[in-house]
Amino acid sequence: MDVIQSLDLTHVIKFHNSDFRTFINNLDNQWLPFDFIWNDATNSGGVQFRELFDLLKPNGGIMVIHDKLTSTTGQKEISDIKQAQATTMFNDFELFNILEPHKFWQTSATLIKRTSECKPKLFPGVLTPEMEQDATYFLETRAVRNPHIDY
Repeated sequence: MDVIQSLDLTHVIKFHNSDFRTFINNLDNQWLPFDFIWNDATNSGGVQFRELFDLLKPNGGIMVIHDKLTSTTGQKEISDIKQAQATTMFNDFELFNILEPHKFWQTSATLIKRTSECKPKLFPGVLTPEMEQDATYFLETRAVRNPHIDY
């Protein structure tokens, strides 16, 4: 919290440190949707994935669920989430698991990005004048020049 205060970010970052049931029962809707949820619960306490997922911003909200890959219970939870992604929630989220092999305890993180309302950004297939201008500016001012290429 000291870092958040020193960077003067307290107006855009709010921490909620409590058990999920108490928090959800007292949730003020003005806080919703969340941009980021970190779930570091050792035991989910009956919290279902969908309960947390529904609190996320539908256009790119991110949830990190800590320590699910190295226990049979956690692996079952991740399997259930993958099953939902493969069936009823196909376009609703992206999922990425990371192992933390340098640790002895809490050795993984599951990242979920909610994409329910994300619109794909398609490349137009040709450079617009604005894109060409931006690319030229980048090459002239920031790019590292390759001496073997004639620009």
